[in-house]
Amino acid sequence: MRIVDLSFPIRPHFRGKVAPQLVASHAQGHPLQSTLLTLGAHAYTHVDAPLHFLVDGRDIAAMPVDQWVGDAAVVDLTHLGANGEVTAEELKRHADRVRAGDIVLPRTDWPKRTSVEVEAFWTQGPWTGRVAGRAGRQSRRLRLSS
Repeated sequence: MRIVDLSFPIRPHFRGKVAPQLVASHAQGHPLQSTLLTLGAHAYTHVDAPLHFLVDGRDIAAMPVDQWVGDAAVVDLTHLGANGEVTAEELKRHADRVRAGDIVLPRTDWPKRTSVEVEAFWTQGPWTGRVAGRAGRQSRRLRLSS
């Protein structure tokens, strides 16, 4: 099985501040060096639990791990530009390689076009519409990763 790391590097940018604090160091006589890192939970690679958006949604502890790990199919949506909505129709039109049970990874290449360090990356990027999210959850053919 091929494993692809989709993590977003932790570094300061428009929406995410990073505040490292050295709490123990060898120079201070501690046997171990340790840093406390403070950052926003929604600023870097993460999974939003349904509770983030829905009053009666599940929290992350109620989400089975196998929902986030498994076979995946990339759906090429690189034609979407700024403010392009990922719709159910777009997913279906470009999902020819998706098999039943696959985790769908929508590919927009937005990070290749716009730096994560500028506001436009966060405010003008392609986004997943509510109908596309619902279609992914209800369909046996598509299972959205986000």
